[in-house]
Amino acid sequence: MEEVVPILYDGELSLLDQRRLPFKEEWVRVSGAQDTAQAIQQMVVRGAPAIGVAAAYGAAMEFRRASACGDLDDIEKRLAVLLGARPTAYNLQYAVKRVLAAARRAEANGDDPALAAEDEARRIDLENRKAAERMGELGATLISDGDSVMTICNTGSLAIGYLGSALGAIKAAWRHGKNIHVYALETRPWLQGARLTVYELQKEGIPFTLIVDSASAITIQRKGVRSVFVGADRIVADGRTANKIGTYTLSIVAKAHGIPFYVVAPTSTIQLEKTDMALEERPPEEVTSIGGVKISTAGDAVYNPVFDVTPPQNITAIVTERGIARPPYQDSLKIMLS
Repeated sequence: MEEVVPILYDGELSLLDQRRLPFKEEWVRVSGAQDTAQAIQQMVVRGAPAIGVAAAYGAAMEFRRASACGDLDDIEKRLAVLLGARPTAYNLQYAVKRVLAAARRAEANGDDPALAAEDEARRIDLENRKAAERMGELGATLISDGDSVMTICNTGSLAIGYLGSALGAIKAAWRHGKNIHVYALETRPWLQGARLTVYELQKEGIPFTLIVDSASAITIQRKGVRSVFVGADRIVADGRTANKIGTYTLSIVAKAHGIPFYVVAPTSTIQLEKTDMALEERPPEEVTSIGGVKISTAGDAVYNPVFDVTPPQNITAIVTERGIARPPYQDSLKIMLS
């Protein structure tokens, strides 16, 4: 077992460059809000919880860099670039707003806002790690010895910072001695499943099979897949869940085959005051090229949403660090977060 650690902080932020994986393990060093936002936009770091941790440190570094001027309103304006880096990932907004609130409380109390901001970022990082551990333990109870499970995108340490969410539950089940097999969807267009999930499964020693996204139905039908585990970038009050494009399709396939469909995500991903979601679209080049090599002449005639929304009726349960929520989610999520 070799745990992947994608985020390191020592006053500056080091991010394991997930664009280079699995063939190169390179680190990107960032030192403020602007370059942290750029790293998030360019997919150096990805996965909603990991994005939240990176953004928290990016905000904290901005406070430290600007502490001499002492103008929190000006610093808050500079944090807008972070808030807009990936619009669907709620953890990003959650983390940046927490760091800002901590700095404002410190200023009101006559304390150092920059120090308070950094302390809050470290607290978010630690909470994220503890949430991953707890989600792993709870999620593992939903996996039986001998199960084959399916997952999409990457929801492991690379997406969370430690262990993982959906993949964390799978890892925890494996570490508890359960004999399992993972079917990993490749996850076009960034191939997070093929590149990153396989990378983590290999480090963990978990048996797996990589499949193309369009092979999910026949794989469930012919290979005896018992359940589907996915992550989330945002969950709203009624249980609708935004996750990597293809998740909604996978939920339909799971429902058609009568197998459970589990969402695993920390409570920092849940936004109870909202029922709508902005879904990010990215450039057409991500679809028409792979690794910088053109594979299509479509040009700009491309629709490239990077998330879709799974309706609550397709979700068997939502696993968080506070427990397992079941339908109706407008009640169970509210109770869980109260």
